[in-house]
Amino acid sequence: KALAIAINLFNPQKVVIAGEITDAEKILLPAIQRCVNTQVLKEFRQHLPIEVSTLNHLSPIGAFALVKRAMLN
Repeated sequence: KALAIAINLFNPQKVVIAGEITDAEKILLPAIQRCVNTQVLKEFRQHLPIEVSTLNHLSPIGAFALVKRAMLN
């Protein structure tokens, strides 16, 4: 539910799930998708990709890189 609230507030271009929770990807992603489909505004969810990070447990490095790139542009 917290993810749906964040999506409704910020209207992100993409949602990336990372960390230890991704070990349960086969159970997690369908549950997240159901929640998003029922609780997120239609305009925000229509073309919103929800993906699992390929960085596994190195996600803070990827997040830092995205922030750094955004600050430099």
